Amino acid sequence: MVKKYALIDIDAVDGRQLTIVEGPTYPEPVVIVPPPTASIVRDIANAMISAGWGTAFGTNIFAQDFPPTPLIAYSIFQYSGKSPEGFMGSGPPIDWSGIQIQARDTNKERASTHAEEIRQAFDDLDLSGSWVQASRSTPIELTSLDDGRAGVYRFSVDFTVAIERSV
Repeated sequence: MVKKYALIDIDAVDGRQLTIVEGPTYPEPVVIVPPPTASIVRDIANAMISAGWGTAFGTNIFAQDFPPTPLIAYSIFQYSGKSPEGFMGSGPPIDWSGIQIQARDTNKERASTHAEEIRQAFDDLDLSGSWVQASRSTPIELTSLDDGRAGVYRFSVDFTVAIERSV
């Protein structure tokens, strides 16, 4: 008799939440390793807290989404970047990822200013061995994404992240 195991996914941000993924079963345990940029999301959140943009991860700095409150908050979104580079003996492999940081506030000028400060702080930065570079030269207003709530403003800044994989 062969035991069947469900696919388990470890939350890419805090590494504590285990999620059973719906779908086929496997004859051996399968664990999805968080992508290399999972640690960069954590590093960026910690740097933002140190700089005074937030107080704690999960309180007013979030990953991949915004809860309805607090209204003054930040979220770090990870998305795919270009294909990896440096294979076949041409150097260590480099993984590329995209990071978007959104600043939400009840004051439009403050939301825009915080987004610009974050863009400047993280542009051309070596953060725990990952190189971070701004992808745009100015924050973009995303107010329409906040469920049309009057008096709530959201601005985003995008970054390209290069992560050297150890081989």
